[in-house]
Amino acid sequence: MSYGIGGLLSGLLAAPFAKKNSENKAVVVIFILAFATLIGLAANRLVLFIYLGSFIIGLSNSSLRIIMKTQCSWKSFRNG
Repeated sequence: MSYGIGGLLSGLLAAPFAKKNSENKAVVVIFILAFATLIGLAANRLVLFIYLGSFIIGLSNSSLRIIMKTQCSWKSFRNG
C-alpha cells in the first residue's frame, strides 16, 4: 500500500521537481534516491523502514516514468 501511495504522490511532485531542475538532473537525483533506498532496504530489519522504503521506491519509480515519458513525448512533439 505504501508503494501505491508513493506512486500517487509522484504525480503531484514529479512535474514541479522536473520544472525546477533540468530533466536530466531530476532523473539522476531520483535514480540516486532509488539506489540508496534499495541499499537501505537490503541492510535493515525493521518493518517501519520496509514501509518507508516501499513508499520511496514507489515515488521514485513513478516519478522517473513520468519525467522520462513526458520528456520523450515533448521532444517528439517539437520535432514532429
